[in-house]
Amino acid sequence: MLTALLDDSPAPEEQDEARSPVAIAAKFIREHYPEPISLADVAQCVHMSQYHFSRLFKRECGYSPHEYIILVRINRAKHLLKTTDLPVKIIAQNVGYQNVTTFTNAFSNRVGLSPSAFRRYPV
Repeated sequence: MLTALLDDSPAPEEQDEARSPVAIAAKFIREHYPEPISLADVAQCVHMSQYHFSRLFKRECGYSPHEYIILVRINRAKHLLKTTDLPVKIIAQNVGYQNVTTFTNAFSNRVGLSPSAFRRYPV
């Protein structure tokens, strides 16, 4: 029993969660958000069809895989806006947007403020 308590391996329920296709996909997205990621890329990493994976992901997360990618990127951008002086264009590129206008529109639609206004807004 003492050996089991000292062992750093995750509990069985945590192991099951870590092996779930949705958990693996979410980790893949968090690790690759700056890169161009398609639904096909994410579904392929969990060896599922795009359509089945998309339904499973939405059911378990409440977001489509595409929306989850956007949210990960926006959250990272928020962090960079508050903790760095990088220009918005560079932040957009760092979080996976090739076009600053597309980034600004996505950010504004989800946050309610432009990236520049968010940066100025007190925490």
